Amino acid sequence: MLLKRLFNWLISLFKFGKEGLYKLVIVSELPEFPSEKTLYIEGNEKLDDYWYAFLKCPCGCDESIMLNLMDDVKPCWQVSINESDFSITPSIWRTENCESHFWLRNRKIVWVESNNS
Repeated sequence: MLLKRLFNWLISLFKFGKEGLYKLVIVSELPEFPSEKTLYIEGNEKLDDYWYAFLKCPCGCDESIMLNLMDDVKPCWQVSINESDFSITPSIWRTENCESHFWLRNRKIVWVESNNS
C-alpha cells in the first residue's frame, strides 16, 4: 500500500503540461462508466445546482467514485468551478479497496501522503 502511494505521488510530480489535467463535463444524467481523467457533475448548470460528482479512481484500480454535492445530505463535497479550473473539497479518501486519498485541485490529482505508515 505504501509503495503504491509513493509510486502515484512520484508519477504526479512528473506530469507536466495538460496531460495530467482532468476535464469537466456537466451532465443531466451520469454515465454508467466514467472516462479516464474526467469529472462528471450531475445537476442544473443554469441554476448552479449540482447533485453528484462522478469519476474513475485515479490510482488505476478501475473503480468509480460517486460524491454527494448536496449539502443537506452527509457526507458531502463542494465543487468550485471557474472559467479554466475546478476543484473539489474536502479531499477524497476511499476507505475500502485501494484506500486512495487525494485532492482534485485545479484540474489535477494531488496525492495525500499517509502518516500511518
